[in-house]
Amino acid sequence: LSGTYSSAKLAKDMYEDKNSNKKIEVLDSMSGSIGQGLLAIKAAELINEGKNLDEIVSILEKLKNDVIFYGTLETLENAVKGGRISPLAGKIIGALNFKAIVQIKDGAVKPVDKARGESNSIKKVASHITTSIEDTKDKILCLMHADCKEKAEKLLSTIEKTHQFDEVYISEIGPVMGTYTSQGAVLA
Repeated sequence: LSGTYSSAKLAKDMYEDKNSNKKIEVLDSMSGSIGQGLLAIKAAELINEGKNLDEIVSILEKLKNDVIFYGTLETLENAVKGGRISPLAGKIIGALNFKAIVQIKDGAVKPVDKARGESNSIKKVASHITTSIEDTKDKILCLMHADCKEKAEKLLSTIEKTHQFDEVYISEIGPVMGTYTSQGAVLA
């Protein structure tokens, strides 16, 4: 994702060099997949409200810090290969047959917990989410899955026992994030 951001900055500079009367802003979302999508949706809403470019960028810069995902990975193999999780942590978690609970925040993926089995991993992800969010008023909950919609629906059901969100989206994990998560992952 950092390569995508760098390419966008380069394209912006090249365009502005040839079009000095145009202004483009590139925002590092520090996220991926639906996290970026949420910021794009918010940008469209702000445009419809009549906000100017500087106001929109300022608001999005603040909001991007609120985009945090917790999830459970079926396997750490791709996350290790992609350099998102250390090989030692991946081997230890895999050898003990644990499901990794990860947090994606500020552009980094880090293991924050572990659980044995799918049911326990879903409960732990739900617990991390519900303890990190006090007030769900005006909040959107996004769940992403890697070819396991039923698991995402179980996670939603667990979260909704204690927290109600204004909006809920369930989608498949995008291809970039999916490369690291592998099949069977669910994030919220």
